[in-house]
Amino acid sequence: MVELLNLVEPYIVWGYPSLQTVRDLITKRGRTSINQRKRPIDNKLIEERLGTHGILCLEDLLHELVTVGPQLKSVLRFMQPFKLMPPSKSWLSGSKRCHTSADHLTGMREENINDMIRRMI
Repeated sequence: MVELLNLVEPYIVWGYPSLQTVRDLITKRGRTSINQRKRPIDNKLIEERLGTHGILCLEDLLHELVTVGPQLKSVLRFMQPFKLMPPSKSWLSGSKRCHTSADHLTGMREENINDMIRRMI
């Protein structure tokens, strides 16, 4: 896995998002597919689709994601990938856009990922 991350590091950013950031991401950009149509995630859909797994509301879904719970695979199958916008408010600060991590714009951001995600949702 580390070898794969090293391969794509110049092109991606990752880190440790806070619970509040994950909550914001799901409530603002969370989608699921029902009859091949994307719909925003809400408590009713969560209970209908994941109730048999003991996941009844958004807080249960968040708990599974954040704690990597036993029903994580079911939650991930339920959710669609997030569609995010490029970060706002001069994320690159006028610097050139290049595919290197020398300027620390890519790669592991640790807790600083929260600020970047907030700019993207």
